[in-house]
Amino acid sequence: MIEPDVRNAVFQLHQQGMSLREISRCLHLSRNAVRRIVKQQGKPARRDRRDKKQIDPQLLERLYRECDGWMQRMHEKLLEEEGIQVGYSTLTRMLRELGLSRSQPERCDRVPDEPGAEMQHDTTLYRVKLGEQSVPLIASLIHLRYSKRRYLKFYRVFNGISLDFPGGVQTIAIARRFGQDGRKPLPEKTLRNTSRS
Repeated sequence: MIEPDVRNAVFQLHQQGMSLREISRCLHLSRNAVRRIVKQQGKPARRDRRDKKQIDPQLLERLYRECDGWMQRMHEKLLEEEGIQVGYSTLTRMLRELGLSRSQPERCDRVPDEPGAEMQHDTTLYRVKLGEQSVPLIASLIHLRYSKRRYLKFYRVFNGISLDFPGGVQTIAIARRFGQDGRKPLPEKTLRNTSRS
C-alpha cells in the first residue's frame, strides 16, 4: 500500500508537468502505480465493502445445539439446508460474538518461573585419577530454572545437600541415599582434565 503523502506527491509532480516515467524513477514506483494514482487524483480508491452477512442469532444457536458445537458441520448445514453461504472464518467470528464457540484446549501446561520453585538435580559417579590412585567422586549438579544458574560440587560420600536461596525465598533439601558403601551404583566415568584458559 502506498502512503497518502507519497500519493499526494505523485499527483502534485504530475500537475507540475513531470512525466509518469520520471515520477516512477524518482519515487521508486512502477509506472502502472503512478498511472493509477494520477487517475485517482492522488486520493486512495474507495472500496465500498459489501454489507456484512447477517444471520439470525436464533438460527445459529439452534444449529449449534443440533451439531453439538461442531462448527464445520454448522457451516455445511447453513449452506445445504438454509442456503446461506458464509465464510468459515465469518461463522466462527459470529459464534464467538454470541458466546457460543468452544474454547480450544491448551496444548501444554505453562509453568510460571518463580525464584526457587523449580530445579533439576543430578548426581554422577566419576573416577578421578589423583597421582597413581583412582579415587571415586560423586558430582552433584543443580540447575535452577528461574535464574538459569548451575551449581556443581564434588563429594567423596554423598548423603544429601541443603540449599538456601538468596533472600530466604525457599529452602530445598535434597537427600539421595546411595549404596551401603556410600556410592551410587551407576556406570563409572573417567574424568579428564578439561580446564580451559
